[in-house]
Amino acid sequence: MILYSFNMELSNLNIFIPLRSNKGLIHNTLSQKTLLLNVNQFEKLKELKSSNKIESEIPFDFFLKLSKIKAITASAKGQLKNLKNSDFEIKQNNEKVMLTIMMTEGCNFGCKYCNQGLEKSTGYVDEKLMEKISEYILNLDPLPKELEITWYGGEPLLRSKEIIKSSTFLKNICSKNNIGYNSIMVTNGYFLNGQLSKDLYEAGVLISQISIDGDKISHDASRYVVEGKGTYEKIMNNIKSSLTSRMNIVIRVNTDKRNHKNLKNLIEDLHKKTILNSKYFSIYFAHVYDPKLNMLENQENVDSTLLSHHEFAKIQFDMGNYVRELGGSIAIELPSNQGECIASRKQSFAIRPDGSLFKCYIPIANPDESFGRIENIKDSMESRTFKKWNSWSAFDHPNCSGCKLLGSCRGSCRFNYISNSYKNEEFKCPPSKYFTNEYIFQKAILDGLVKPHDWDNDKSKTKIDDLRFKPITI
Repeated sequence: MILYSFNMELSNLNIFIPLRSNKGLIHNTLSQKTLLLNVNQFEKLKELKSSNKIESEIPFDFFLKLSKIKAITASAKGQLKNLKNSDFEIKQNNEKVMLTIMMTEGCNFGCKYCNQGLEKSTGYVDEKLMEKISEYILNLDPLPKELEITWYGGEPLLRSKEIIKSSTFLKNICSKNNIGYNSIMVTNGYFLNGQLSKDLYEAGVLISQISIDGDKISHDASRYVVEGKGTYEKIMNNIKSSLTSRMNIVIRVNTDKRNHKNLKNLIEDLHKKTILNSKYFSIYFAHVYDPKLNMLENQENVDSTLLSHHEFAKIQFDMGNYVRELGGSIAIELPSNQGECIASRKQSFAIRPDGSLFKCYIPIANPDESFGRIENIKDSMESRTFKKWNSWSAFDHPNCSGCKLLGSCRGSCRFNYISNSYKNEEFKCPPSKYFTNEYIFQKAILDGLVKPHDWDNDKSKTKIDDLRFKPITI
């Protein structure tokens, strides 16, 4: 064996997972890649963790493998500094513009936990507003390389014809100006039949996210047009017919104490209905949070139905396993989006039908969170509210700056840190953090690195404290 001497440092973004037979995994959250370590390699890196320096001789092929996944670097501090700088540059430029358009404030449902409150206006986006949106895009210099639109509500399909017209309008503008275009819709699924899905897909709406509140009994008890008349079967039929149109369907399962014990029933029903195994279908489980965090009046008290972050994390992990066991696909697990959303990209925002602008869609019904108006976008971006959202960085926040998930998470949701109503919430991370090692191990199984029996129930489990490193001033 040829040995080489290197003067390198271990990345602060490495996660070590001990396995059976003294083997282990090393996962780097910047590259989001994992390497299986044999006994000698794992022991060697464990020795080096305390000093973070690699000054001894190691096999050249092992050095290359560590380097390939960014687990070693010339400077651990320099790696973080470069990451901070590149993250800032990407999110301040306009190569990709993401807009969430609240097509209508009206909704045919009246869900008690809705972050827009129970009393919704009937306002909707008109052609004049779409013209202003197109003007904003075409006045950017340079023009964006990609435009991503999310059609939001209320219930956006109350204005389905306008969505088709508006999406086609923007798609054509992008085509003429060499801008990539893609579009997503967030809907309750009540109106989304097969023909409408085809029309939307042709207009550039490639993905529909549909909210479901658990199995039939749980869903029908909370999501209805008229109380006592459920919507579950209608929505399921709509999903099945929509999948034939090539429309990608993502189910968001709102999860709380009322429905979590019946989630397996939902998964099994999706499997029975031949929805779960469609290549165009995926599912994820979402934590229902207190709607009072949006600081709206007339919210019903749902405190008694809310799960703790840890309770939800366990349910999310277990139900994800069950989905995979039945051959389905999970849409969201460990955060890997690098904190990218309308809140983090400078030129991206959410728009209400009245033209008011927000840096996050969650508080879009709260006028106090607006940073300005579409017809006065330049001045609006000078407002204190805009700068508050745009200047926040995970690299400067103590909760994130010493977290090994920083490489892939980047703080995930800015709302958790910036919103005044959320500042007293203790746990601001995605709940999946509680099962970091478990998610990495599952991915390693799919990649053929390990077998299920390699997991050590005593040593391999996630320990939150092990996901921290000493924060570095960069």
